[in-house]
Amino acid sequence: MSKHSGPHGHSDLRRHDDYGSRGSADVPLLEIIATVILMVIGGVVMFWAISQAHASAELNDPVGFASADLNFAAQQIQLQKFLPCTSTNPEPYNLVTSTLNSSTSSANLAIATSSLPLAQAPSDGKSHPYYAKLSAINGVSDFTWSVSPNLPTGLSLSPDGVISGAPQTDSSGIYTFTVVSNGNSDSKALSLTVVSVEVQVNTERSSWSSCQQITDSAIAKSLVGNNRSSGKTVSLKSRNVQQIKISTTVQGQKLIRTVTLAN
Repeated sequence: MSKHSGPHGHSDLRRHDDYGSRGSADVPLLEIIATVILMVIGGVVMFWAISQAHASAELNDPVGFASADLNFAAQQIQLQKFLPCTSTNPEPYNLVTSTLNSSTSSANLAIATSSLPLAQAPSDGKSHPYYAKLSAINGVSDFTWSVSPNLPTGLSLSPDGVISGAPQTDSSGIYTFTVVSNGNSDSKALSLTVVSVEVQVNTERSSWSSCQQITDSAIAKSLVGNNRSSGKTVSLKSRNVQQIKISTTVQGQKLIRTVTLAN
């Protein structure tokens, strides 16, 4: 009888098969672990790439930025209490134009400002001063700021990072701000939108007209004149409804949002 036959021989063969099976099972397990790790790494890289692509797409979409700024302005006004438009108060609303958002984390010099407040063009002959202070982190000496291209007419950037002035006309664009500190620098593209705001009033006897062009005496005179022959008494119901039109111009395109308010 062969030494490999018999119960012991079969036992050895079974042990060999068991070891072989166990070893072959280990290989796929390692491969699965490696695959999972690679998938996680690949997912992180893909997420970063998508995020960068979205950021790049946003920076290349000034119309999208302008549209979002107009929506923000319209929402601000829509939520406010109705105040009647008068000839002495042709701007019965409050448009927030002085809030800066700053959020960043970096071990190196970095611009912390993440968005710029709205600016407002002159309305009803009144100019609207603008002020925004840019901020940066991790600088070791004085910051020096610059911007490209030039800011809208009427606005300027000081070397210490203050945007100020009174914009002259509505516009929207993306500007690249650069800060330098102790030989290091950082740049960030930010959108800046200048909006035009026009309050229009719907009176009892006229269509929508600019608030600045309407006075109580003018409307009263018109109503009396129209009803002089009949002798009717006409109630003056002007300024009970008004439209506030918000607009800006971006890449030669006029964008408009209209908010209708009624008391």
